[in-house]
This record gives sequence, C-alpha cells and structure tokens, in this order.
Amino acid sequence: MTERKEGDFEERALDWLGRNWKLVTLLCWLGFCAWSIIMSWNQIRWFGLGDTDDNMRIMQVRALLHGQGWYDLRNYRMNPPYGANIHWSRLVDLPIAGLILVLRPFLGGAVAERWAVAIAPLVPYLLLLLSLGLTARRLLGPTAYVWTILGVFLAASTNGMFTPERIDHHGWQLALLALSVASIADRDKPSAAPLLRRFAELGYAVYATDATARFLTGQGVAATRVGKDGGDRTALRLIHEQAVSVVINTPTRGKIPGRAGFALRRAAFERHLPCFTSLDTAGAFLDVVTALHQGQILSPQAAAEISPL
Repeated sequence: MTERKEGDFEERALDWLGRNWKLVTLLCWLGFCAWSIIMSWNQIRWFGLGDTDDNMRIMQVRALLHGQGWYDLRNYRMNPPYGANIHWSRLVDLPIAGLILVLRPFLGGAVAERWAVAIAPLVPYLLLLLSLGLTARRLLGPTAYVWTILGVFLAASTNGMFTPERIDHHGWQLALLALSVASIADRDKPSAAPLLRRFAELGYAVYATDATARFLTGQGVAATRVGKDGGDRTALRLIHEQAVSVVINTPTRGKIPGRAGFALRRAAFERHLPCFTSLDTAGAFLDVVTALHQGQILSPQAAAEISPL
C-alpha cells in the first residue's frame, strides 16, 4: 500500500511539473534574478559596466533618448567631429531605453539608468529558459525542461551573458538562437504537415489544438483551431459528440491518465473511432483510404460470401 501511494505521488508530481512548466520556469528565473542582483550589488551601485561593449551600448541608448534618429547609428564621441558608424542593432536598445523611461519619474535619471542596466540583461534570460525548456519538452518529454534549467544554471560562461550590467547584445543573440531551435525542434509536426495535407485533399476537415493549428496553417494546411480543455469547442468535446471520424495523437507520457492526450485516446477508443498514435500507422491507413478513393482496392467482403465451404 505504501509503495502504491508513493508511486501515485510521483506520478502526480511529474504530471504537475509537466502541466505547469511555464510557471516552474518563471519561478526559477525569478530566483536567478534575485541571486544575480544580490551578487552584482556593488556593480549596480557604482554603475560598473563590464567592458567597452557595455559602455558603448549605454552611450548608444543615451543618444537615442536624446533625440538621435533610429537609423542613425553613428557615435559622435568617436573620431570627432565625424563620428564612427556602429553596426549594432537598435532593437537591443529598446528594453534598456524603455526601463529608463519608466523608472526615471520615480528614481531620477542616474538611478533609473543603474537599475535599467541591471534589469535589462535578465529579460532575455527568461526567453532563453523558456525556449530551451520547450525544445526539451518537444524532443524528450514533458518534464525534461527541468534538466535544461539545471544545466543552464551550471553554465557559468552562458550565465555571464545575462548578469546585471551586461547590456551587450550577446545575451539576446543566445536567447533568439534558442528560440529558433525551439521553433523547429518537434518530432512530429514536420512529418504531420504533408500527411494531414493529404487527408484534407481527400475531403477531411482538419481540427488541431493551438500550436499545431498555427503550424499547419503556416504550412498551407487549412486547420480549424480547437482548445485542449475548457470552453465549448475542444478536441475532447468533438470526440464525445463523434464530430470527427479519425483521431491522430502521438503521446509523450501516455501512462498518465490526467494528461489531455490520454483522455483524447481513451475517448476515441470508447466511441470506436480510429485512433493513431504513430504517424507511420496513420500514413498506412491513409494509403488504403486513398487507394479506395481511386478504386484500386476491391470493397471488403465476408469470407462466407466468396468461399464455397
């Protein structure tokens, strides 16, 4: 009995971690922010920017706030009176300049700058954690993001790009690279698009949950978006009402009854709907359906109808 309770608790804990991964990531990020600010307090207090790139960045932000044009990247403090053209994007200036403008009425100009350069590097760190966590969930499983967070926290050189006062563009480069990887790191979606396009060409209406529907639409497959849970139009309700004829759901942690995918597959089974958990099997089914539409396969017949015995 004790072992069973422990197993149930572990299962519920893993399920909670999987379902609330964004909240867990946010809490970990807030913890890192607090730790980083405490460890960098002297640099924040004395405006101790780390290197020449950080100092050049704050000069570029100041020039923008003082009226220099968005597309004018010339720094007039270098090579006077002509200035020197700086190749950096203004996009990295935006969070720093925005924080200064928001904090200035409450803290004054100098203190607003100190806190802006302390907070701004921590913003892309959240994007990095979410992107790496999403990649791990897509490739490994719903709770794999925990290991990516731990791995990033132990990567000192990477964390150095996101510490307070590090306002150069390298943190944003790493975060956007992680986001790009997350956008393509999906085991099933790339293969699913041509498969579902073939279903649509046969006259099937395609229903998909939020992220999958957006992906399919981007691939030119007309997909109607439905929710996973809550609301009137959900995938589970469509199955309960038998408004669909085929269900395709590739599981990640299929043994957890509380997960949405498990509920979809169970509902399909209870209503005798074809339910495919592998794209290969769904593809084979589609090949048969396509052949039937083309008249290449005879209609099924009972053995008693053609056998003399």
